[in-house]
Parts: sequence; structure tokens; C-alpha cells
Amino acid sequence: MADDSPDWLDPTELAAWMGLIKVSARILALSDGDLRRHHGITGRDYELLHHLSEHADTDDGNTADGDTADGGGRRISELAELIDDSSSCITHRVNRLAAAGLVVKRPHRHDQRGRVVALTGEGRALLAAAAPLHVERVRRWVIDPLTRRDVSDLARITARLRAHLRDTEPCTG
Repeated sequence: MADDSPDWLDPTELAAWMGLIKVSARILALSDGDLRRHHGITGRDYELLHHLSEHADTDDGNTADGDTADGGGRRISELAELIDDSSSCITHRVNRLAAAGLVVKRPHRHDQRGRVVALTGEGRALLAAAAPLHVERVRRWVIDPLTRRDVSDLARITARLRAHLRDTEPCTG
């Protein structure tokens, strides 16, 4: 008769798993609390705004042809891939941020079925206001307690885990 018992985690594996879960939950709670209290956004909102800020100039309606250029924003599907979330979750977040005036969503210049999301001036201003305190907190919570080698190892390990999860488990939100 075959042994159907699971391949239980050994103590070190269990400690690594539980540590990752607890640290992730604590960091998310701290970050969300800070950002909500000071700026009215979540950590996931900040991440989305950050990705938009890295890609293009503010969409303030002053583009040459009145539309966002291909470089004037990011597609919902691109944001979903960057953030490791489903397109429907990103769409919901974008709609909420658009209602708050922080982003604008427009048809893609070359594909009218697609949507491009860009920061508004208000979104860029909120991100600029939130970034210094957020960066200071990230340093205090995660970077400063670690050695430079630890930070490099953490970046390498998390990148490896993200790639593995992205390749093996579709994100359904």
C-alpha cells in the first residue's frame, strides 16, 4: 500500500515559511497603516502609482494630440504583470484611483480596445509627498536591520520566488 502522507516541512523549512508569512503580513500592515493615515492610499496603491511614475510624464491633458502616447502610460495588463496581480484587480484599483483624481485611464493610441493608465498632476504630487516618509520607513523596517549582503540575498531570493510563482501559479486576485 502506498504512503499517502504529505511530505511534511522540517523545522527549518517551517521556520522559513512562517517567518516569510509573518514578516510579509507585518510589513504590509505597517505600510498600509502609514500610507492610509498620511495620504489616504494603500501600499498597493503606492506601488501602482510608483510604476506609473517610472514610465512616463504626468498626463495633464497637454499631450500634443490630446491622447496619451504609447509612452504616456502603462496598459492594465502591463501593470498586472509588474504588480503580480490579476487584470481585474488592477482595473478595480485603477478605477478607484481615477475616481480620486490620481490617475487617468484612456484608450490606447493604436489599439482602442486597450486602456492606458497615466498619473495625473495630483497623482504625481501625492506620490512626491508620500515617497520620503515611505522610503524612510522601508529603510527602518527592512533595509537598516540587514547587512548589505543580507539585502542582496533578500533581493535575489525574492526575485527567484516571484519568478517561480509567476511561472507556476497564475494570479487570480
